[in-house]
Amino acid sequence: MEAMHEMRQRWASAGVLATVFLAGAAAHAQEGAADVARRDLIAQAEAAATAGDHARAVQLGERAAQLRITPTIQYFLAREHLALGHSVEALGYSGACARSAEADLTLRNRDGVLQACRDLVAETGRRVVRVIVHVPTPAPAGLMVRVHDAELPPTLYDIPYPVAPGVVVVEASAPGHLPFRRELQVAASQTALVDVRLEPAAVTPPVVAALPPVAIAPPPSRPPRPVEAGPRGPGVGPWIVAGTGATALILGGVFYALASGARDDRAADCVGGCSPVSEEHDARYVDFLKATNVALVVGGAALAGGVTWFLIDRLTHRESRPTALRLDLTPSAAGLTLGLGGRF
Repeated sequence: MEAMHEMRQRWASAGVLATVFLAGAAAHAQEGAADVARRDLIAQAEAAATAGDHARAVQLGERAAQLRITPTIQYFLAREHLALGHSVEALGYSGACARSAEADLTLRNRDGVLQACRDLVAETGRRVVRVIVHVPTPAPAGLMVRVHDAELPPTLYDIPYPVAPGVVVVEASAPGHLPFRRELQVAASQTALVDVRLEPAAVTPPVVAALPPVAIAPPPSRPPRPVEAGPRGPGVGPWIVAGTGATALILGGVFYALASGARDDRAADCVGGCSPVSEEHDARYVDFLKATNVALVVGGAALAGGVTWFLIDRLTHRESRPTALRLDLTPSAAGLTLGLGGRF
């Protein structure tokens, strides 16, 4: 029975190829350079198929199809792929052949070509496996499904997808989910259903690499801080003020001496009667006496201010210690004598 089927296939193939050459011969008068090259490629492909070199036959046939595709070329390629065991490729070419022959009403020997293509579709359909991949609804964002390392378009989810028999590998992945992988051993003409299940991936905290220990060096020794000297006292300010006061007091003594001299001169001029010159002595006496009073007041105030400044500053910036201050003001024949003593 199988021998009869193969014989029928050979006769069909021969009829289809004869159609190819008849069509080429009929159009030989109108052929261009590309048509001549295509016809030569078909002849070489048929010769390779007859010699059993099906891989070369497929290569030459596909080059001829690139120039112009026809149902007969598609049938030829389907038959050669089937001879190489490429059942999926054979199914694709034979199905395309049947559809093209059915649509082309002007095809020479259309009925024979159409029947041969349909028979080859049935033959190759029995040699493939169909896998139906079911994905969750709704599908996770970024889902990618691969069958035999080929990406399966979303339009083919839940649709029979032809693959070669044997071990069928279905893989799926999506961001935030664990990868899915399933291997199935499926024989020819069977249909396998693969239910893709994607489990959410556990969220793990980022791992922070431990830093190597760092040796901490002791702080550098600092040189001992120099001992700051205590306050050095009030400076020269109090002394200038006190000196100014002392100078004013000395001037007061001088003015007092001049006033005393003017008074003595008046007394000498008025012995036995005062002359007009005595009035000048009186005026000088009054002026010198006023100057004496002003100098004594200013000098005393300045001296007291300088001493007070000195004492306050000493008490503020230095430890208190016994302080004795003595101011002596002694009148004499030459004027006033100012003395300042004590312990500081």
